[in-house]
Amino acid sequence: MLFCLFNWKGIEGIEFVLTGCILCMGAFFILSTSLRRNRTHKGLKRIGIAMLSCELLSSLLWFLIFYPHGTYHNYGLQGALFGLIYPASLAAAWAIIALYPKIKATKKNKERL
Repeated sequence: MLFCLFNWKGIEGIEFVLTGCILCMGAFFILSTSLRRNRTHKGLKRIGIAMLSCELLSSLLWFLIFYPHGTYHNYGLQGALFGLIYPASLAAAWAIIALYPKIKATKKNKERL
């Protein structure tokens, strides 16, 4: 999303990409807060940190992929592959970052029993 904001005038159809990003982030936030344990202050903080860290990682990787030497590189059909596989892998990373502290805490609680 940050990648799109920096290149607002240089990319056609960017408003659709930004709308999709915002809708996906909103859907993830709503689904994450549907669980009672995530409605606490720590849960909301963890969701927000996971969201922002994955967004920053996403923007950095998009920049490194499409601007390898400071100028735009058009990959053609291979670029579409980045557009299909890359968001799914980031969604998985987002879930892992958000859920890791809960998994770690659950393991500690099981060890106490």
